[in-house]
Amino acid sequence: MIDNFGHYVVEALFAQASDLKKLEMLKIIEQDIGTVACHKQGSFSIQSLMETFTKSEQMDQLMKMLQLDIKNIILSNSGHFVILRYLQKYKFPWTRFIHKAMMNYIVEFATDHYGLRVMKAAIEAGPAEEMIGVYNAVVKHTNSLVENQYGNYVVQHLLEVAPRVITDGIKEKMHGKFVRYSKQKFSSNVVEKCLRHSLMEMKSDIYNPKDWSTVIVRELCTKAGDLINDKYGNYCLQTALQIATLNTPLLDEFTRCCRPHLDNLVGVFFCSYLIFFFFFFFAIRPSFNRENVKTKWAKLLGTAADKNRGITQTQKKP
Repeated sequence: MIDNFGHYVVEALFAQASDLKKLEMLKIIEQDIGTVACHKQGSFSIQSLMETFTKSEQMDQLMKMLQLDIKNIILSNSGHFVILRYLQKYKFPWTRFIHKAMMNYIVEFATDHYGLRVMKAAIEAGPAEEMIGVYNAVVKHTNSLVENQYGNYVVQHLLEVAPRVITDGIKEKMHGKFVRYSKQKFSSNVVEKCLRHSLMEMKSDIYNPKDWSTVIVRELCTKAGDLINDKYGNYCLQTALQIATLNTPLLDEFTRCCRPHLDNLVGVFFCSYLIFFFFFFFAIRPSFNRENVKTKWAKLLGTAADKNRGITQTQKKP
């Protein structure tokens, strides 16, 4: 099955074999399933064999085989394609063993390029009610996943598809750390996702005792000066402003927190420039002009105020 020509023979045999013979052939390769599945040619062979299965006994045997080395198969360049194809072809409960593996190796899978692909496919395949164990495992490790280049996508995906008890759990884990996460490349994306998700909740008719949009915006406002001066935090603060625009008291609070820091932007820029001048001899220059940032933020705050007035007037109309 891992030979450039031999795999054709095996695939032809499976296509013509009786159901009993197919089962016997599967048992022959059982102990080598990890080696075969993680081989480039072997991966294609196993995917091809799946197309010939017609009996539940054959599917049971394949499921039993894959469980033997599921972690290495999922984390393999070639092996993860076997699991992706399996998820496309077979539904729950045939996929329960994959869910179990995800719960056992949640950090390993969520922080790996191939593991991430399998996790997203498994979550999409569902069913949702059977994914609660996986969801809870992600919530448990939220704080480490949001800072990872792959893990942050898993958390963002759950914010899109998971029930409220899970999304609230994610936000609770991040609560008190939103400012820190806003200043990091990967976790800042999750902060923005939390803000937008909370806005959708606020617009929905489903009651939530905790107004997460207000909670997150207020937490970011406590360090508005730091975030305005940070290349990632700046974007999170802009998203927070979009949320605050729909809430007059929150917008007023946001403006009071941010406006005093605008005058400091030019001074910060000047000091930064001097540091670069003396230490790098013009080799490195500031990536963006603080005066432009000041102008941009003044415009953003003005636009938000205008938009808020329009919304308020519309709401007052009979």
